[in-house]
Amino acid sequence: MQPLVSIIIPTFNRAHLIGETLKSVLSQTYFNWECIVVDDGSTDNTAEILANYCKKDTRFQYQLRPENIPKGANACRNYGFEWSKGDFIQWIDSDDLMLPNKLEVQVSLIKEDSSALITSTWGRFVNSKELVPYPNYVSYNNFDNRRDFLNALATSRGYFPIHAYLMTKDLVLKSGGWDETLVINQDGEFMSRVFKNVNKFFCAKSTSVYYRHTDKNSTSIYTNIKKAEAAIQIWRKISKRLKKEGKSYVFFNKKLLYKNIKKMYPNLITKYLYFFKDVIAYNWYQNKLVYRAIKKMNKLFTS
Repeated sequence: MQPLVSIIIPTFNRAHLIGETLKSVLSQTYFNWECIVVDDGSTDNTAEILANYCKKDTRFQYQLRPENIPKGANACRNYGFEWSKGDFIQWIDSDDLMLPNKLEVQVSLIKEDSSALITSTWGRFVNSKELVPYPNYVSYNNFDNRRDFLNALATSRGYFPIHAYLMTKDLVLKSGGWDETLVINQDGEFMSRVFKNVNKFFCAKSTSVYYRHTDKNSTSIYTNIKKAEAAIQIWRKISKRLKKEGKSYVFFNKKLLYKNIKKMYPNLITKYLYFFKDVIAYNWYQNKLVYRAIKKMNKLFTS
């Protein structure tokens, strides 16, 4: 008997999108899965769509977030995990896609070594007919230690989308559930705890996942100063958590954070000057090199 994979999907008012995600689940060539969709209180026809899928295939489950559980995708993920019965966990958001062989290829890899965290190649899409892969990342390899994996991640956009991973249920239990208090970078905080408990990483190069390329309804955008400051606090936590083996990974993401926040909320840079001191020093040095290069070129052209 093949091991059971629990696919957990939080959703809120995604009736116009979730159908494509569920089709990508239904198209999997690996058959022993359960798909738990946790509704965060949708006011559209999400329930009707899920009722049709549950009727079509009993591997789908529709759960409504109980009133006594906090609202939010992380609470829904934790609730879905409580219902899960699988040996392996597949997280996916309600507007993402997986290629049909995703689970089959990754399960075969994780069965080789259950202590490993499994990744895949990935890309983006606007609609399911136009999939744009991100090729040739250094992170598309196998790694025997956390340091090498995080170094590779630092040169490969700094992350994998959450549905690129397949992990054991035991790894989730060991790492702890999703932090239900967060308003931003939920994936990054959760995965930083997972990374601390993994020393082997296998990449399923023959399959891919895709995230929907849109800025709408995204909690990863600094839409207000509260989210921006929350992002800084989260990266302070991650920095301490991964300070020994993830310096380059943290530094890469701190540079992105600094660039975005300086543009929108410069007062926060002043408030967290000590946290950003290495980025500021790096930028100063780079600017100095650029200034010298320009000065040298000006001399050449004017001489």
